[in-house]
Amino acid sequence: MVPARRYNRITMATATDFLSTYLDPIAEDLTPQQAERILATKPSHELMARVEELGNKANSDTLSEQERAEYEYYVDVDDAISLLKAKARNLLARAAN
Repeated sequence: MVPARRYNRITMATATDFLSTYLDPIAEDLTPQQAERILATKPSHELMARVEELGNKANSDTLSEQERAEYEYYVDVDDAISLLKAKARNLLARAAN
């Protein structure tokens, strides 16, 4: 089995800061309508099923090397999307006040 990639809190915080550096200029120029579209966008059922399948295999430690790379890619992309969605929610909260 391929060992799972390990992150500590410092690494994750640094990665989030790094990503935020690039997303901040984008988020600053979002309109409320764009923020709402970002929040409304969802992955396809097929993609969600694949990620769930890979997650189950990861939990049972049966991922192939290729599957682990695929799963880690999805996790990394989800982190970026989550950060962008948080920025969209903040924009909408500020616009409501």
